[in-house]
Amino acid sequence: MRLSYTFQQVLKAVLLISLILYTVWFLFLLRNSPFARNFPGVYGGVFVLLFILEVLAYKIAMPFAIGQGGEAIVHALLRNLPRAYVSLHDVTLGEKGNIDEVVISPNGIWTLEVKNYKDGEITFENGVLCRNHYPINGDGKPLTQAYAEAINLQNHIRETLGLYVPVTPVLVFANSKNTMKFGLEPINGVFVIGVDWLQKLLVPPNLPSRITPENCVAISDELRKYTSIL
Repeated sequence: MRLSYTFQQVLKAVLLISLILYTVWFLFLLRNSPFARNFPGVYGGVFVLLFILEVLAYKIAMPFAIGQGGEAIVHALLRNLPRAYVSLHDVTLGEKGNIDEVVISPNGIWTLEVKNYKDGEITFENGVLCRNHYPINGDGKPLTQAYAEAINLQNHIRETLGLYVPVTPVLVFANSKNTMKFGLEPINGVFVIGVDWLQKLLVPPNLPSRITPENCVAISDELRKYTSIL
């Protein structure tokens, strides 16, 4: 088990901010030193540089922290799934990127790509996923990312276990104030839902069993090698 990629980035940013604050504090102690008196321009320049670095570190840390918060919301909801379901956090298969959540059950396998954005309406316009009519992430490609994660996982299961089981990609918006009107109709092969619809998608009534319990265990054991703690 390892720390999740997102958590690692947040930790690095926090450590960087702490180092910068410590350095600023140290320079503050030196404000009346001979160095500060003899080289006021250099001393002031270092102070300004450290302030800029602190602002940059904060901007780096915040998106990861927000994303981690969204993953925590979804992770908590997955704990309420039936006992036959197994959820694995932050599955990273080689250099193909990480999958926020993988859900395994006799009814199917799902990959969950979690997004945590500010309030807004999620729409699909001109082949692009948008929030408040602007392409998400500037390019509107979360759908492509979510679909690729499912295909990568599906290929991994086939290559390592010799099992061909379909994997369903899901794009989950963790902020309950994000609104969308897609229902349970996939967009380009990807289900786009809010957290309120997660249970409806994963545990629908009368869903037939597609994977044997033995294969569920084998898949879960294989993927645990690539998981992390939240």
